Amino acid sequence: MGHDRLRAHRRRLAGRLRHDRRRDGQDRSRASRPRPARRHVSSGSRPADALLLDMDGVLVDSTATVESHWAQWAARRELPLSEVMHGVHGTPTRDNVARFVAADEVDAETDWIEALPVDGDDDVALPGAAAALSQHVLPVAVVTSAPNAIARWRLERAGLPVPAVVVGADDVPRGKPNPDPYLLAANLLGVDPSRCVGVEDSPTGLAALRAAGVAPLAVLTTFDAGELDALAHLPDLTALVIESGQVRWTGRTDGGIR
Repeated sequence: MGHDRLRAHRRRLAGRLRHDRRRDGQDRSRASRPRPARRHVSSGSRPADALLLDMDGVLVDSTATVESHWAQWAARRELPLSEVMHGVHGTPTRDNVARFVAADEVDAETDWIEALPVDGDDDVALPGAAAALSQHVLPVAVVTSAPNAIARWRLERAGLPVPAVVVGADDVPRGKPNPDPYLLAANLLGVDPSRCVGVEDSPTGLAALRAAGVAPLAVLTTFDAGELDALAHLPDLTALVIESGQVRWTGRTDGGIR
C-alpha cells in the first residue's frame, strides 16, 4: 500500500471511528478537544550511552495494517470500533484483547489477530529511522509491543536495518506501560537505563520509559503533544542528533501537531 492508499485508508477508518463515537454518544475526536497552547521551538540534550526506540509510529508507519486488523477483530466480536481502537497504540495485542474477552479466550483471540494477512507495502519507514538504526555512535535497541519475530519482519519489510537487540512483547512478562521491556533492552545493551534516551509516540510507551528511568522523547506521529508527557515533542527522528555520550534534539516543549 503506497502513501496515497495509506492516506485513503486512514480517511475511511476515521469516518468509521466518528460514526461509532456519534452512535455511542462519546465523540472524542481531536476536533472536539481543546488544542494545547503552543510554544516556540526549543533545543535540548541529554547524556546518553544508548538509544532505545519504539517501532510503530517511531521507526515504521504500519498504521494501515494495525488499524485494519483491529477493525476486523472488532467486527468479528461485534464490539464498538472506537472502544477497541482507544487502547491499541503502544499496547501489546494480548493486553488489549484482554479488555474485551474472558481470560480463557485471550490466547485464541490474540493468535487470530496476529495471524491476519499483511499487505506487502503496508510498512513504510518513517523519516530519520534508517539513520538512527544504522549509526554506530551509540548502541541502539528496538523496543516494541509487537511480538519479536513480527517486529523484525516489519523492520525488514520497511527496508530498515534490524539491530542486534530487539525486545518484543513476548520477551517480557509484562509489556508497556510497565518498565520491563525497556529494562530488558538496557540490560541487553549493558547500559544503565538512566543513561539511555528513549523515543515513543504514545502515552503508554512514554509511561514505560519513565517507569524504567529512561529519558523520554516523543514524536508527534500518532498523538497530540498535550497527550504526551515527554522532555520534548519532535516531528520525527530527523530532529535527533546522535553524538558520542549524548543525544541532542530540536523540538517543542509543548504544542500540537502542525
